[in-house]
Amino acid sequence: MVEMARSLRERAAAEVGKLCREIGARHGEVQKLEEKIAALARKSRARRSQLALELDEYRRGEFCSGCGKTRSQILSEGSTFPHSGQSIVRATAEQLAAKERSAAAELSRLSADQDAAAQRRDELVSENTQTLAQVKEGLNLWKSARTIELNALASEQAEKFAAEKKKTRELEAKLETITGEFDSEIGRTKPDLEVLGALASTWKLWDGVLKQVVSEGDAQYKAYLQDLTDTKKTQ
Repeated sequence: MVEMARSLRERAAAEVGKLCREIGARHGEVQKLEEKIAALARKSRARRSQLALELDEYRRGEFCSGCGKTRSQILSEGSTFPHSGQSIVRATAEQLAAKERSAAAELSRLSADQDAAAQRRDELVSENTQTLAQVKEGLNLWKSARTIELNALASEQAEKFAAEKKKTRELEAKLETITGEFDSEIGRTKPDLEVLGALASTWKLWDGVLKQVVSEGDAQYKAYLQDLTDTKKTQ
């Protein structure tokens, strides 16, 4: 039971660690997407303003006959408006419509990019929410396995202690019986030295067994305390 509970606890801990790493990786991607969304929003606002100005200039006929650029575009490049040798012309209806379509398409692309990034961000946040629920389940499993392991360690030690105590009592009873026989033989008028020698050897044998049982019990108890300490350190 101890090994099974310990194995379950260790597997739960490993799974929780794996899930936490996944959450961390997604969170990092979410932060990058948030930055991208903010950058796209800034770009979209700036281009919307710029395109509105360019369209206004198109409507007012403020663009160069040579390059087709508007006043603000040329001035932003550090050139004079219009370019040398060129004149200011008014856009035809077709040119204005084309410019409006181009501006709408550009703003639409920026908006689509922003929406795609926001959708991906929301998906990752949703995945992390689900994974967090799995982490909680894993932690509950880990706690349960740890409790079972601690209880199993205590139960196992109690069984070993009871077995050791029973064995000790049996050996002590043997030694008492041999001691009684030894005393009886000594009490005889003519003790049998051969019998006394045999009793002494037998007593020594069982006394050695008793000491071994006690020594093994001490070692088992120390191992139990170490296991208990190691398991509690996992909290």
